Amino acid sequence: SSVKMAHESSPLVKGLDYAYNSSLMVLIDYDDGSTDDVSHDESFFSLDLETLDPNDVLQRSSDSSGILLVPSAKHSGQAEIIVKSRLLPEFEMKVGIEVLAADTLHLSASPLPEFENSSTIEVNKLHTIGNSDVYQAAKLHAVLTLSDGKTMDVTSKLTGFVSVPAGVIHVTDEVISAFPGAVHGDVSLFSSFY
Repeated sequence: SSVKMAHESSPLVKGLDYAYNSSLMVLIDYDDGSTDDVSHDESFFSLDLETLDPNDVLQRSSDSSGILLVPSAKHSGQAEIIVKSRLLPEFEMKVGIEVLAADTLHLSASPLPEFENSSTIEVNKLHTIGNSDVYQAAKLHAVLTLSDGKTMDVTSKLTGFVSVPAGVIHVTDEVISAFPGAVHGDVSLFSSFY
């Protein structure tokens, strides 16, 4: 089996509900169909965190539930832990762990109103409509790339929009709009993700 998690201070935990630790359960299944949970008794097993963790992504911790595997703050990457039986040394189990991190966040905007394939067109200017002081709008897109190369749309998770200079544009429900009569010029948009 494989487990994915992120460091507890990561936006993946705060904004996307990724796990920030994983408890280790060690069960012994007997021929008669019964099972013993020996997770709290290390006289039954040994745990190897070092051999297959070349990037030092995991560390061991514990709480009342037993052994916890926690991402180290040092790196993201993949590791395997090895659980070996002390009673029957030929029995061992490997569990894959992947510690993810947010790598890059790409913000873009596409034209509104939407039309076929409009999301593939990137807008970086809002023009006035006709001779009015009303500007066209754009739809905001935010794509987060994870340390494993996978991407995910996190547009709905962005918060705290600030434009510089202030009072020129605003974002409501993922729509970027210029205030009527806004001054022409360059504007930078900043946001938080977590």
